[in-house]
Amino acid sequence: MAAHSILLVDDEASILKSLQRLFVEEEYQIYRADAGDRGLEILKNHSIDLVISDQKMPNMSGSEFLEKVFRQYPDTMRILLTGHSDMESIISAINKGKIYQYIAKPWDNESLKITVKKALAQYDLIRENKRLLEITQRQNKELKENNELLEERVSQRTQELDKLYKELKKNFVEFIRVFIHLIGGFDKQLGEHCKRVAFIAKSIGQKMSLTAKELEQLEIAGLLHDIGMVTIPKEIQSKPMYILHPREKEMLRQHTTIGQAAISTVQNLSEVGLIIRSHHENFEGGGYPDGLWGEKIPKLARILRVADEYDQLKQIKVENKPISNQRCLEYLKRYRGTLLDPNIVDYFFLVLRDLRDNKGAKNKQKEICLSVDKLKEGMKISRMVKTVNDAVVLQPNTILQKEEIASLVSFKSMKVIVEDRIYVYSS
Repeated sequence: MAAHSILLVDDEASILKSLQRLFVEEEYQIYRADAGDRGLEILKNHSIDLVISDQKMPNMSGSEFLEKVFRQYPDTMRILLTGHSDMESIISAINKGKIYQYIAKPWDNESLKITVKKALAQYDLIRENKRLLEITQRQNKELKENNELLEERVSQRTQELDKLYKELKKNFVEFIRVFIHLIGGFDKQLGEHCKRVAFIAKSIGQKMSLTAKELEQLEIAGLLHDIGMVTIPKEIQSKPMYILHPREKEMLRQHTTIGQAAISTVQNLSEVGLIIRSHHENFEGGGYPDGLWGEKIPKLARILRVADEYDQLKQIKVENKPISNQRCLEYLKRYRGTLLDPNIVDYFFLVLRDLRDNKGAKNKQKEICLSVDKLKEGMKISRMVKTVNDAVVLQPNTILQKEEIASLVSFKSMKVIVEDRIYVYSS
């Protein structure tokens, strides 16, 4: 650290010399002035840490001089030398010059030296606090600027990620449609079956108050649950199960594991693949491919099994006539608790009741046809919305949310959907 600088101000040369001799053993840089105006000149040209001034000087008193020092150089410490009787000048120096201390003449050398050391120590403390404050303010400013820059970058990155997420979601939906078209291209009836199963399974899931993620997984699993069938020869699929050769039967059963293998290669679809794998497990055991039973079978696979069984039953014909819905329900009741999860069968019956009630209500409700840009949140779709490739975009009775409307707007701009006008219930 550089030596402290002290300015001594007195109109008597003998006193200046005495003060200078007092500090000769100290590592101080000493400056002298015989008047207040000369002292101010020195302060103007040099960095002074401490001023010791006599009170009684011509033209400018010590208190007047120290007041000017305080106003121009507030960090510089100030000590006043004065007589015992000059109390008025002391008060003036304290009030106006903000002096560190006054020392009465004649002074005690050791006492004065100690006072000077304390004053310089306080000077160092004040300067260090000021330095640290400046550092803190500078760092706070830099931190604020960095935070603002970080917030800007986070906002920008969030927008980029949001755009990327939308692109990925769009691509993901398109990817699912590719699979659906693959199934439909292989066998149109199989493709329609998958769409119906997805609708039924999602309806059951909604009745069971599943999470949005579970409903999405369930719907995708429903759409793709028989994708493994595209690898099975059609002549095997067309035969009733009871006349199949064991080798053919085993080949047919492999469609669940083949479907899982096809789906699980896609990121975020591993859980859907597991649902597809397990949708032919029996609630009491003995199903395939793993022979799981009860709650060891994934819940969504158990839902899918009920939806799949019902739609398969609906396609059965006796003497070229579809079997009645009553017989389908009787079958579900018969195998409730054996092949099928009884709790999920009960939820499915509630779904059927609601569909029946909605069908009756639909006959009483009026439809209106709106352009895509006129759709609002909360509107209910009255007719199925399909793509130009016959893929189902929205099922009847779907309550429009912001996401569905955004998708329809996007599909309209890309000419993906068949019509740009959508049927909704007027109520």
